[in-house]
Amino acid sequence: MGRFFIIIRRMTRLFVKRLTVIDFSYLHTERGLLGESWQVDVELSGKLDDKGMVLDFSDVKKTIKHLIDKEFDHKLIIPEQFSGSSTQNADNRLKNTFVTKHNETFEHTAPASAYCFLDSDQVTEASLQ
Repeated sequence: MGRFFIIIRRMTRLFVKRLTVIDFSYLHTERGLLGESWQVDVELSGKLDDKGMVLDFSDVKKTIKHLIDKEFDHKLIIPEQFSGSSTQNADNRLKNTFVTKHNETFEHTAPASAYCFLDSDQVTEASLQ
């Protein structure tokens, strides 16, 4: 009969509270155009390296901050799966028309870099992950 071994490796988790802040506007399906600031908490997991670290915190902070600044910070976030949202090209810019569930219409024209389109029907913390 063969032998087998069970190896249990504990994954270490690192929680970083308030790593950075996302300041943004977004289109809400019922309330229209809103602006908010969200604090970003990060959870990292992995094996400890030979220095007893999961990851170098300074690298993590730079990488995550860069990603947030590039993708979300100071942008208009649009839930593109919401049926009331449509976007067209307009003279090297994008024009978004957003009709809320209460039939309020918002039109916004800006360079593509001013937008963040989420593959979601609403903007929530979970849809930004």
